[in-house]
Amino acid sequence: MASHPGWTATNLQRHVSLAALLNPLVGQNQEHGAWPAEYAAVAGELRGGEFIGPDGWMQARGHPTLVEAKALAYDRDTAARLWRESEDMSGVKWSL
Repeated sequence: MASHPGWTATNLQRHVSLAALLNPLVGQNQEHGAWPAEYAAVAGELRGGEFIGPDGWMQARGHPTLVEAKALAYDRDTAARLWRESEDMSGVKWSL
């Protein structure tokens, strides 16, 4: 299960002037940005491998819903490399 917050107005954009200017117009507040993750964590009808994001324009804001990730997100070789790198960086190994 994975989720993304859409465009959530946080202090992460403070160093990118265009993003900071667009925050009030496009961004949603932090509470609404947390909705997809919360929904993914508790919605009983969801299945592993599904992706949750905002239902609005370009998945920037809105209520949580099933969304399609970019094609690269489904690439098994990329996933395996990310997993190995995460294990190496964290020092934690997880065998399935």
